[in-house]
Amino acid sequence: MKIVLKVIRANHFTNRLVRGALKSLNKLISTAIDKWRLAGVIDLDYLGVRFKILTKTDDAIANRIYYGQRWEDAEAKVFLAIAKMSRVILDVGANSGVYSIIAGAVNLNAKVYSFEPNPVNFKRLVENVSLNSLKNVIPVQLAVGNSEKDVKFSVQDESKLTETSSVVSNFANSFAQGKMKEINVKQTTLDTFIKKHHIKPDFIKIDVEYYEKEVLLGASELLKKHEPLVMCEVLVYDVIKSLYPKLSGNLDPDHSYFIERYFKNLGYFFYLISNEGLMRVETLHGDPDGKNFLFSTRKSSDIFLPFDEIKEIL
Repeated sequence: MKIVLKVIRANHFTNRLVRGALKSLNKLISTAIDKWRLAGVIDLDYLGVRFKILTKTDDAIANRIYYGQRWEDAEAKVFLAIAKMSRVILDVGANSGVYSIIAGAVNLNAKVYSFEPNPVNFKRLVENVSLNSLKNVIPVQLAVGNSEKDVKFSVQDESKLTETSSVVSNFANSFAQGKMKEINVKQTTLDTFIKKHHIKPDFIKIDVEYYEKEVLLGASELLKKHEPLVMCEVLVYDVIKSLYPKLSGNLDPDHSYFIERYFKNLGYFFYLISNEGLMRVETLHGDPDGKNFLFSTRKSSDIFLPFDEIKEIL
């Protein structure tokens, strides 16, 4: 059978005909999946972790996971590996809670603090945590930045999840799927928060849509004292400008360079998260496709580190 298939596949006419049909079918399936969004309480299995998510046809992340489409698979593998060995995790920019929930599920002994200032997203986060009966996941309805002052926050102008909401309104509005509005939200710094709650975080995930600089400025004492691992999205201005020209001039061009200098001054090493594992790099700007990094004060023995060897830099 394999030999027959090989012969048929090698025929140029047949090959072109079948690949064209498969390409059309793939587009049809992708369109159908995009249109037929999930609704209700959905059972998901992601990287071996089973959990429930509530969606009202508005959770794009749940859609991707349910239909087996790619969604930050490499980042989630790194996150899970570290979460299993952590005691206190700070999820800054939790959205509907997928990262917090899988962390809480695989490590019931860990405390997971999930920061989400968007009221609609926060309500869903609370519902999702409750659905999974996770007492060790603590939702926190606060923005995280470099001061205790309230801030303006851009969200979807509807009662549904906003995948890209941010204090940086120019950034959030450029990726909006609908009309956006600004609301006032309360803000804290990580330095203040850990002192108030008497906790010592060993792992921090940061995904705050171009507001990472402010989050880090408000966590300088924490990072110096406790040296936690940090998984952070780093959006490079030049890459964003080339992909989205209308953002040119509306964002801080020093954003990613500041993050690079900041972590270097604290003695951290940089690990680019790739589909195969972690790649130790000297700069955050060498790979235009890379935007998610792990920062650790420990240096790996080799430049490349497979997922199953992450313990080396914990």
